[in-house]
Amino acid sequence: MVKRRPSRVVNKFSDQRPKGREVIAFIEKFLRIPDGPYAGQPLILAPWQKQEIHRIYDHPVRRAIISTPKKNGKTGLCAALLLNHLVGPSARNHRNARLFSSAMSRDQAALTFDAARKMILWNSDLRQAIAIKESAKVLRNNELEIEYKALSSEAHTAQGLNPVLHIADELGEVVGPTSGLFEALELATAAQRDVLTVVISTQAASDGDLLSTLIDDGIAGHDPGTIVSLYSAPKDLDPFAESTIRLANPSYDMLMNRDELLAMAAAARRRAKRRIAATA
Repeated sequence: MVKRRPSRVVNKFSDQRPKGREVIAFIEKFLRIPDGPYAGQPLILAPWQKQEIHRIYDHPVRRAIISTPKKNGKTGLCAALLLNHLVGPSARNHRNARLFSSAMSRDQAALTFDAARKMILWNSDLRQAIAIKESAKVLRNNELEIEYKALSSEAHTAQGLNPVLHIADELGEVVGPTSGLFEALELATAAQRDVLTVVISTQAASDGDLLSTLIDDGIAGHDPGTIVSLYSAPKDLDPFAESTIRLANPSYDMLMNRDELLAMAAAARRRAKRRIAATA
């Protein structure tokens, strides 16, 4: 059982329910970039990520849906929110809590776990506070008996569980209007008072897919406990223009390789022109 050092992480904060500023302070003080060219450097949240954290934690939110294109730091944000609930300010008053992330494939399910694992290894306090069971994709705060597990699409593994936090990673990969795993976890949250589901994903392929229906329902305002952030550009704009790309990608100026992205856009523009010419 963890003794002294883990409490230094949680006890940096008051005993009240955490606000967005406390969650941000925890992330930027204790967490580091898990991999890539800046691995090991302090994790400084992008403005849009801070905005989302404030929206989630400063209001009585039960479900937050965040949709952005790929390479905007979704996995890092998932891992940071997970660690906040495992050992950060959201861990207080949640002894024995169960946390889950879900994804359609085992490989996708492993991404959030792996990012969180690397963040833990970069920080000595977190290494003392959290036990890592890599083969089972489990992280455990032994002092507070809070446990996180990454789940893939075997829906039966979610039966009988009572999650306080559910992070649905890339729910846009679900084809059709239902997912057994997602529905089992969401049904399980009904047994908890203070629960949070965070859906972070790229757009679904069609309007009839699960993520699209959840976004439509959230935007319609049927559930006041649901918020939706949809990062996209209007369809009438030039999809290959830098201004459009920046509008659709909230991390464009902070996390993305702009030269590579613009080169890809230019190549896509040329292909589109060739297709148009071929059909003319």
